[in-house]
Amino acid sequence: MTRPVRRCGVEVFVSGHPHRARGVAFRARRQRSVTSVVRARRGYLLGPRLIAAWRSAELDRQLAEGIEPQGNLLLALRARKLAGARNRRRVARGLARAYRSAEMKTPGFTAAVRPNARELLAAQPTVAAIGQRLRSSAPVGAAGVAILKALLTDGASPLYQDGEPGALVSRLREAAAALEPR
Repeated sequence: MTRPVRRCGVEVFVSGHPHRARGVAFRARRQRSVTSVVRARRGYLLGPRLIAAWRSAELDRQLAEGIEPQGNLLLALRARKLAGARNRRRVARGLARAYRSAEMKTPGFTAAVRPNARELLAAQPTVAAIGQRLRSSAPVGAAGVAILKALLTDGASPLYQDGEPGALVSRLREAAAALEPR
């Protein structure tokens, strides 16, 4: 049975036990005006964080193109998330996994898209340097992480498609340069 429960000025629909609404209700507070932002319990901006998560692909593209995040709250939130340790480790693991896949002679039975092995193996020093930079504790630029994430997730990127020779290496060098914080 679903029923509304009012906690901290927020109406939450709960099925079963009303105490399940507690976590949701504590994260939200009553809006005092139309323009106010719902703040989470720990003081984080909840509304813009959700919007930044929903629009992450568009924001990542803008960051990869070099748009500075200082003037835009959503870009700044997304840049902070991209440059965080967890996301950096995830991108470094993705690069390492792509490189291991390129080294394998027979891929086996898999639905994964095989990387452009010739280009990726030729870019080994750059891939190793980027992986080391991502795993370090030094700050990195969000634009570089966004470029690398686009390379890993876009099936039409030079990481996966045969194209102009050296396109992958130049894109990886561009990402390595963008990893340096401004």
